[in-house]
Amino acid sequence: AMSEMEPAGNGMDVIDLHWQHDAGTGGDPKVLSGNAKRKGHLVHVADKSFSKGIIKLEVLVEAAPHGQPFAVGVCTGNFTRQIELSGPSGQSPLASSHHAICLQSDGAIFVKGAPSQWALPALTEGTAVTFTLNFLKRELQIHSVLPVDEERTDERNVILPFALNEVTLAATMAQGEQRLRVGACEASQLNAALTKGKSVPDLWDDENTIEPLDLERKRVDINSTLASVAQSCS
Repeated sequence: AMSEMEPAGNGMDVIDLHWQHDAGTGGDPKVLSGNAKRKGHLVHVADKSFSKGIIKLEVLVEAAPHGQPFAVGVCTGNFTRQIELSGPSGQSPLASSHHAICLQSDGAIFVKGAPSQWALPALTEGTAVTFTLNFLKRELQIHSVLPVDEERTDERNVILPFALNEVTLAATMAQGEQRLRVGACEASQLNAALTKGKSVPDLWDDENTIEPLDLERKRVDINSTLASVAQSCS
């Protein structure tokens, strides 16, 4: 069994991430299925949250029947697991939340409850979506890979700013047979550790060390330069 965090061999640590509580389907805590019995949307969040470094969260779309909407993205701890009967204008509860950034199954991207200028192709069966959060740059990259045929894929990428402090993976589904699986997830705390989560280090930070100037070497270099100039002029 894999521990909660193991080296990935690329400067990142592998995260053993899965859906919280009873969200897993068929005994697999990494698989989330649509709400088969209730009307409305069922929202689930992952079992770990993140606030530093660079985080990569991958979700695989295993089933996406046409006309059955769902959404996947990241949300803060203020957004709890809940059931809501509907969202405004056909939005999912995740898209309507002021505590989330998400990608709907139709490709629309919502930021803190509002539609954004960014969009990706509609999510179909076999699509892989990776959310890469950079807490130093305050950027969120959403990368989708859609299968075109057995040999070709369609890759799309958008980068948008985000101002969420501590986030986790989240998804919401309506009644239907949608199915999402948590894929490869990785985390790097290295960059955050260098400046304690700051994009610009302060002068008093222990890590922000500036080596003193070697004045004696500077004096020797200047004397050598003056001697060379004098010799060339003579």
